[in-house]
Amino acid sequence: MALGHAEADRITVRQLLSAPVLHAGALLGGQAGLDMPVTGVQIAPRVRESFPIRPGVILVLDGDRMSTDTYFLDLALRWAADAGAAMVLVTSPSLEIRLSPRRLASRLSLPLVEVDADLLTIADELRNLISEPERNLSRLIVSAVAGMSRIGRRETPAAVLSVIDAVLDAASCLVGIDGAVVAGPALERPLSRQERIPVSTYHVADHRARAVHPIALAGSELPSFWLVTEKHAPTAFWREAAATILEIASRYLVAGLMSERLSQERDARFRLGVLNAIIASEGAEPALLHQIGVTGWKVEGWCTAVHVKLTGDGDELRVLARTESLQTALAKFGIIGALIERADGWTFWTFADREPSTSALVDFTRRMRRAMSTFAEGYEDMRLATGVGRPAYGIAGLRRSLSEAQQAATLAQAAGGASVVHNIDELGVERILLGWYSSAESAEIAEVMLRPITENDSDGSLLRTLEVYLDSESSPTITADLLGLHRNTVMNRLARIRELLLIDLDEADQRLAIQLACRTVKIGR
Repeated sequence: MALGHAEADRITVRQLLSAPVLHAGALLGGQAGLDMPVTGVQIAPRVRESFPIRPGVILVLDGDRMSTDTYFLDLALRWAADAGAAMVLVTSPSLEIRLSPRRLASRLSLPLVEVDADLLTIADELRNLISEPERNLSRLIVSAVAGMSRIGRRETPAAVLSVIDAVLDAASCLVGIDGAVVAGPALERPLSRQERIPVSTYHVADHRARAVHPIALAGSELPSFWLVTEKHAPTAFWREAAATILEIASRYLVAGLMSERLSQERDARFRLGVLNAIIASEGAEPALLHQIGVTGWKVEGWCTAVHVKLTGDGDELRVLARTESLQTALAKFGIIGALIERADGWTFWTFADREPSTSALVDFTRRMRRAMSTFAEGYEDMRLATGVGRPAYGIAGLRRSLSEAQQAATLAQAAGGASVVHNIDELGVERILLGWYSSAESAEIAEVMLRPITENDSDGSLLRTLEVYLDSESSPTITADLLGLHRNTVMNRLARIRELLLIDLDEADQRLAIQLACRTVKIGR
């Protein structure tokens, strides 16, 4: 029997009885307790009084005592059962063990075993067998540390994952802040938002276990990565080993991941600095042209700017993490441009040697809508407002196109929706509202108008209901469909909104004022 295998769980009585040390032993009763896990060995003292017995132990009795105290075995069985012992073992009994203790052992579901062996020798051999899982864990930890210590500083997380897989006989991967796998094989069941938390977790579904360990790159930060390892039909020992090995592996990963993030942030800051210089410049200064040359951006031609604003579930780290996904979505629809990360989204422009035709611009906007919709589908609770400027020539023209794209994105954000793309040339009367949406004074007025709701709307459900209701031509039915609610729920919320705002939503001017306020507040969020 291979009790030393790395997959050994806490050893049970049944396993011990099949080991060589007890192979010659005889099970006299208590068969129902054979699957009881064993925690240790305890030798009974040579006294008749009750004594402390540890839970889960094998209580070893000296068989010579049976000749002078025939009822001591019955007492020991009762004491052992009350204490939660795993087994009673009698060594070299001088008399045949009577029928009554055998029946008592069966009634107590406490295995009773006799063996012809020296008491101290067999106790020592049993202790070695029982402690084998702990020694295995120590060996696994040593193997993991040795394997990871051989990984070079420039090697990818894949090298760490391969060590984890080899030590735990599992499949492991590294998951990023959005739940996407950034290294290792794809997960059959994606890592849910509920699993992406700051503490280690362990779940079993369909006999497949998943151990998850969070990785925070700085002490004050929430985790931005999670180590995940999975195995089919694991043991409790594997769970303990996985938790320890993942914690060790996370320490090896932090330095490399932090270095990679700092590099990404440094490059992003440089690109953003060049973009800001383009926006602020009044001409093609030599220093600016040099910076543009370093980035490899093309500007001496026709540039069409795009401004993407990320709202809802987004921050600077998520912008960095999602850049590659956005680039992929754009490329899928033939849109090529160098993405520049901002704190709240991205900016880029496409380049052409000749001025794009009207039909080409219409097609570009259509492809942008498909690309942004595809990108948005990959993330929960993400909302995108995208603006497209007019094509213009050179750096001066690029500045105008960038400004137009930002204006169009502001109007797209006011429109709401998971992914809205506005081309500045498609906007007519909406541009009249741009001054209102962009004004600090308007934002203050809107905040005051909606304060009775925001102060009584901890989860934002009332404000969201009001926004959708006003954008749905004041239809409770459409609002309910868009929000996935029952119509009565919407009606109850609207009644509460009317009560808080003290306005008449059926009066056109008041309804328009509140709708503008809602859109202004939405842009500010």
